[in-house]
Amino acid sequence: MCHEFIKLIENTNMTKVYKMPVSQAIYNDSDIRMEVTNEEIVDCWKAFFDANENWRDFDSDMTYEKYRNITDKAHLKKIIQMPVNFLIKSGDGFFCKKEGYAIALNDDLKDVVKKEAFAEQMRDVVEYRVLDYYQRRYDRKKSG
Repeated sequence: MCHEFIKLIENTNMTKVYKMPVSQAIYNDSDIRMEVTNEEIVDCWKAFFDANENWRDFDSDMTYEKYRNITDKAHLKKIIQMPVNFLIKSGDGFFCKKEGYAIALNDDLKDVVKKEAFAEQMRDVVEYRVLDYYQRRYDRKKSG
């Protein structure tokens, strides 16, 4: 099961960057969360988009001023409607809704997420996806 989960994270379609901060919220610097609260996911989302001018990829007509004026409530709405909804629907049952949380992992992963090897694999995939994102952004900027 853990291999399939890592493969899913590694291969999930990221035409938009929105799933990346959700993956980072779950990964939580190697302390993998089984459930992610609304506050945790918004904090991770904002940290991601605040870094390295990632806010530019938020929407095509986004300015820094517009981005800074988005409320946490509006961020959360977008997070739930887009990446969370997609991950729950297309995540092969690994992601689920749980009362009081923005997103949760299937209980079958409970023992797996505690293993150091799993955290290392997830870290590698999340870091790779972030680097790939920056490479694609650089390539677009260079060609465009």
